[in-house]
Amino acid sequence: MLDLPLSPDWAHPGLSESAGLVMRGATPAQIAGHATGRIVYLATPYADDLDGPANGMSFDLDQSIASGEAAALYARDLAVAGVTALPVAALMAAMIQVDMADRLDPLDRKFWAGWSAPVLRSAGAVVIAPIFGWDRSAEVWAILRLAVGQNTPVFVMGEA
Repeated sequence: MLDLPLSPDWAHPGLSESAGLVMRGATPAQIAGHATGRIVYLATPYADDLDGPANGMSFDLDQSIASGEAAALYARDLAVAGVTALPVAALMAAMIQVDMADRLDPLDRKFWAGWSAPVLRSAGAVVIAPIFGWDRSAEVWAILRLAVGQNTPVFVMGEA
């Protein structure tokens, strides 16, 4: 198994060793060439962007919504190319937005990692969208590490 550090390090030599598994600068068409007919896990920053209180809440709900919308936009672009990408951040944001009983904590990384794990395990590929902060995101990096660990191809989309 590839030994990648716990913190994001996109220059790590291990990523070049996994050249067949991690493709950088991927376009929706290239991703479709591999992933059409498969479920794709769309990895984007989410909780990393919600780390400050805002409007009397423990997190920034507006940023949650914006993060979900950004993920949905990339899912749309992939859908147009024929890829079924599940924008996990968009699903999380939508659930947080409608959670009037406050039973979900958007900052509970352990809960969300467990909730999304079945999607990642069953995915035929992972796509990392170039949403602001993706390259510093601990959660995006953790998804990459898990994907590489289970020999799931990872496509890092080119900058928009």
